[in-house]
Amino acid sequence: MKIKNIILPMLNSFAISFTVVMIVYPVFSLLGYFSPLNDKLVLQILAICFGVALVQFSIGLLRIESELLHNAVQFLDMYIVIMLLGAVVFKLFPITLWGFMIPLIFGIIVFVLTWIYNYLSAYRKIQEINKIIQTRR
Repeated sequence: MKIKNIILPMLNSFAISFTVVMIVYPVFSLLGYFSPLNDKLVLQILAICFGVALVQFSIGLLRIESELLHNAVQFLDMYIVIMLLGAVVFKLFPITLWGFMIPLIFGIIVFVLTWIYNYLSAYRKIQEINKIIQTRR
């Protein structure tokens, strides 16, 4: 697999993930689970999303054949990066049971929405390719 085929989806996932976080975060903030957004927090979230993207880039180099295993590994690495950067480095949430559950729930929402977006993008490209093939017959 070419590096370009890994880097572009990684950057795409990074951009989509950051966008989804910036949309979903205020909901959790209004519910009282997170503090309100400020400049420092936005940069910390950006760093977390970029950290996740870098680790997922590395996972992409492993050539995991099973799609289910690949998605599970990507989710696990996302959660680990969120916990390390979010709880340990940036101290965004406490290291308690609740501190583990909120990022897990938030991570699932962001992961699923990013996966759906990437799936629909790939599906659209497949449809375009099939249309080109049909016109050439």
